[in-house]
Amino acid sequence: MKRFFSLFFVALMASFMVVNAQSSVVTFDDFQLPAESHTSLTDTTFVDQTTNYWTSGNFTFSTYLWSDYLFFGGTMLSNVTDTAFDANEYVEHQFRAIAGPMHANDVFAVYYGGSDTPILVNNPEGEVVNGMYITNNVWTYSSVVNGDAMTSAFAQGDYFKVMIIGEKMNVEGTDTTYTVTDTVDYYLADFRGESLMVVNTWQWIDLSGLGKVNRIQFAFDGTKTNQWGLLTPTYFCYNDFNATRPVETKVNYESINVTLYPNPVTDFLYITGMEGTCNVEMYSLDGVLVYKGTMNNFGSIDVSSMTKGVYMVRVNGDKGTTVKKVIVK
Repeated sequence: MKRFFSLFFVALMASFMVVNAQSSVVTFDDFQLPAESHTSLTDTTFVDQTTNYWTSGNFTFSTYLWSDYLFFGGTMLSNVTDTAFDANEYVEHQFRAIAGPMHANDVFAVYYGGSDTPILVNNPEGEVVNGMYITNNVWTYSSVVNGDAMTSAFAQGDYFKVMIIGEKMNVEGTDTTYTVTDTVDYYLADFRGESLMVVNTWQWIDLSGLGKVNRIQFAFDGTKTNQWGLLTPTYFCYNDFNATRPVETKVNYESINVTLYPNPVTDFLYITGMEGTCNVEMYSLDGVLVYKGTMNNFGSIDVSSMTKGVYMVRVNGDKGTTVKKVIVK
């Protein structure tokens, strides 16, 4: 009941606002964070503790803080540039994006899945949200590539996606309900095909297909589950909310199509199909980096001295990233 009145209050306040044009892009730069920091888990002045909402531009964002447990749900803000992840330091490292900040000295959003933590449009008529930029959180990325205490690394057939749900508000008297307009599925990791993909750059998502909405919700789905739900950490990072893709921007591929052979391999692993210079890394399934180098169009890795087993090879270039499984025998 308390939650209903909070939502109704926000909707009622929005109805008194006059909006004459399409909302601008939310970059979160109106929040002045100290260098290499994030919004605090213990300083509750960041968010209205009565409504659990805060505003940037013409949008209202939601955050729950459980300060006693150093836990949050919804959207927090960060400008941390480090992209490493250590499970023993997860409280601090959860505020890192695998791609780092989108722009220099940039503030970006960190979202953790929580019940009823939407983004609201401060316009009672609703608006078409153009899109936003998204990348993986370092915790999610590490879980996908290396596995963690809850689950193993992703293998062929696994996936993890965020579902971005548009909703239209319906107000009748004191009753407020929401109708789903459409849903955009975005795969943060997709190992269902031959080319294993995990997002590690900032990617633009087109949200205009959701139509005119009053709020946007996020949900998650994936293959790593148990009887209580998803085991993959339900995080992502986002920025430039309501942005359009610049006309001059080249298409950002989610993965690049490279070939690794032979597979299984005993001596030299050859990599072809790279366009331009690519950074290549090879990891064991327990997360140990066994090879790191730069290749241009074609290259090879000497695996003859490596322990037999399954490895993940990550190739990152200007056109995107791909992760492939290799067996050393």
